Parts: sequence; structure tokens; C-alpha cells
Amino acid sequence: MTDPSEETAFESPMDLRLRVIGVMLEPALTLACIMRLPLADVTQLVRTTYVRIGKSRGLSVRALAKRYGVAPNTIQSISNVLRDHELPDRFGAAVTRRRSIVAHLTSHPRSTRAAVHGLHPESTASEMDEALEHLVDEGMIHVDEDKVRLAKTHLCIARDDAEHRLDSLRQMAETFCKVVYRRFFHPPVDGEAYGRVFTFACIPEELVGLREETYLRMSQAIRAADARATSGDEGASASAMLVYVQEPEDPLYRGRRRASAE
Repeated sequence: MTDPSEETAFESPMDLRLRVIGVMLEPALTLACIMRLPLADVTQLVRTTYVRIGKSRGLSVRALAKRYGVAPNTIQSISNVLRDHELPDRFGAAVTRRRSIVAHLTSHPRSTRAAVHGLHPESTASEMDEALEHLVDEGMIHVDEDKVRLAKTHLCIARDDAEHRLDSLRQMAETFCKVVYRRFFHPPVDGEAYGRVFTFACIPEELVGLREETYLRMSQAIRAADARATSGDEGASASAMLVYVQEPEDPLYRGRRRASAE
């Protein structure tokens, strides 16, 4: 048995903070790696999102500069990049080419390779073909000789419920953030912060049934609890998150090392 005094400890609370943030960033960075986003564009997203969140929490440019350890004009410059959107309006050349191709195909579902090449006269034909190849690999578009079109599934998402899905994703991420905050950084204060993950084997049809059964029981209990708290005016705001997922098995997600090991 290991002596508790010999267990590895963090040198300071800052070590723990950095490790927790690093672990929480891993899912987002895993997806960025799978989608082959350039490091410069991921860094740009981190910078602009960090500033956007700080401003949404009521901090001024000067306060953010002091908190983040940069000059005020740096914060203002990042704010100007965001303008009125959550995404920065300037990306690297590779992502800019891909975005413009998808935007073009959204309004011109059946286009041509020549038309796509004309979107960026400053780019070479090989650079535009590389962007097309990347989007084909990602399943976003189809290229048949000179014909280029947007994949139906991505066309549907882009035009219909993308914003709704992003709002749901943001709500789930915020709930998980609250759990992590309470469990790691605010333990002295009373309050529930429970999280468990079960990994198991299951027939796909049974997984659907398990999800529906759990959701029904959970939603009924939550509605009853909400009614009792509302009627007694004693309730505190709370969140619960239910997630079921079947392990992705495609090579793109699993990566070369995991796929070759099997």
C-alpha cells in the first residue's frame, strides 16, 4: 500500500488550475485536431473567446488587460477582431479558403471547380484544390470531375438548426463548467456537484431504450422538484445533464495510432 505522504502533490494551487483547464480544453482541441484546423486559427479562437467571455462578465478593457497580463491596446485589438460576431472575422488563409467555399456552395448548391477557384484570385489552383480535398475528406462537399456541391447533411445543418444545436451545446458545456468549478475550486461552500461516467457494452437498440427510460424518469422527477421549490419560494437554481453516446468507431475520430493498434 502506498504511503499517503508519498503521493504526488501539486506544487501550488496554480498547478491544479492549469491542469484542470488543460483537461477541459482537451475535448475541444481533440476535435480541432480531427478537423485539421491550423494552430494559428485555434490560437485566434482562444484569444478572442477569452476576451469575449471577460467582457460578457462585465470587465472593462483595462480590467481585462490587468487580469490577463497584457496591454490594454492588445485587448482592444482583439475586441475589434470580434466586432459584432462571436467568431473572429480574420482567419488564416487555409481556413478562409474553406469557409468561403462552403459559404459559396450554401447559396450555389451546384457549382463548378472553376467558380470555386475564382473565389480567391490571390490563391493558386493547387491551394484551392487542397481546400476542396480537405472539405471532401471531412464529408462537407462532393466533387465529381468539374462539379462541386455541398453535402446534403451539412446543407441541412447549415440552413436549419445549427444555431439551436450550438445553443444546446453551450448550455451543456456551461453545466459541466459549473460542476468542475464546484468540485475543484469552491469545495468549502455547500452545494451539490455530482458527476459520474459509466462505460459499458450495450446493444444499440437497448441503448436507445435506456436513454428514453432514464430521460422519462429524470424529467418527471425534475418537474416535480421544480414545482415544489416554486410553490414554496425556497428553490435555488440548479442544472442537470443527461448524456448517452455510442463510441465513435470511424478512423477519423479514432486516429491512426488507435486504429493501427487494433
